[in-house]
Amino acid sequence: MDVDEERERLEDLEQILEELIRDNMTTPIIVEGIKDKTALRKLGCEGVILLINTGKSIVNLATEIATQHKKVIILTDWDREGGHLARLLTSAFDNNAISYDMDYRKRLALVAKKDVKDVEALPKFCENLHCRVETSDPRRHKFDIIEERKERADAEEALEED
Repeated sequence: MDVDEERERLEDLEQILEELIRDNMTTPIIVEGIKDKTALRKLGCEGVILLINTGKSIVNLATEIATQHKKVIILTDWDREGGHLARLLTSAFDNNAISYDMDYRKRLALVAKKDVKDVEALPKFCENLHCRVETSDPRRHKFDIIEERKERADAEEALEED
């Protein structure tokens, strides 16, 4: 994949994440487990994040969610198991009159392609994509990179002195 494709991919990812962060302020996100929740927190989601893996059945979970929320964002992994869970959730939410958004799941899967198949890997994927784009960007002058390394070394040295 060339630099322009990587840059476009990064821009798409950042756009999706900005929208997800914004929407999460008013709409809870439902994820599979605690690592997924931690990953979304690292990416900046500050709203309600619900877990599927709590020991409750999907039906009971949906019934409980219906008492508190009218809409949720389904963000299960985009592997086979995540797809299965998403289908179970949509059915349970339909039965409980909860509207749901699966768009973020679809969009993230498209941007991640085969590099990432789960929510918990998104922060590292984002970081790696950022690094690949920044270090291969011809607009960045080599002295900028050298200066950044010097600043990092100076900061580490200052920490060691403390």
